[in-house]
Amino acid sequence: MFGNLVKRGVDVKLLTNSLASTDVAIVHAGYARYRAPLIDAGVQLYELRVIPSSTKKRFFRGKRTGISLHAKAFVIDRRITFIGSMNIDPRSELLNTEMGVLVESPELSRELAAFFNEAIEPDSSYQVRITKPDTEGNRKLYWTGTPDGKPATYNTDPNASVWRRVKTTLLRIFPIEGLL
Repeated sequence: MFGNLVKRGVDVKLLTNSLASTDVAIVHAGYARYRAPLIDAGVQLYELRVIPSSTKKRFFRGKRTGISLHAKAFVIDRRITFIGSMNIDPRSELLNTEMGVLVESPELSRELAAFFNEAIEPDSSYQVRITKPDTEGNRKLYWTGTPDGKPATYNTDPNASVWRRVKTTLLRIFPIEGLL
């Protein structure tokens, strides 16, 4: 879906939770396998970093880390906005327990786009990228951002503990994607 939009010349940027900021590790485990294909399709992928509560930006709230995303929001053609909590996954296609609203408002679309652009700034989020193939054809994800005002690059999920990374890796082996 997103790759087809990119092929049509649409600028597609996605912001989701990082492993460190998510409050549901199993959902992150389900999402993680799609990072490389999204990037390969031309999607600009960002993951929200954990922001200390003293510097939290408005509208962000969460339980475990003090910051997490749940709402889904889209701006289409700078005039239509979708805001809701409906998930874009196989389970929600069959059983949707959440809702969304579609609003035709260039003003609201501009405001949401400005908010989104602020949220993907390198001091708030990490951009997820992928290396070029090495001599054996292997590629790896890496994250870039400017926490504390200094450019940084990470080779593993930033600010996630070893235990959280191991747990999420183990959760990926369970065939539960359709239930997420």
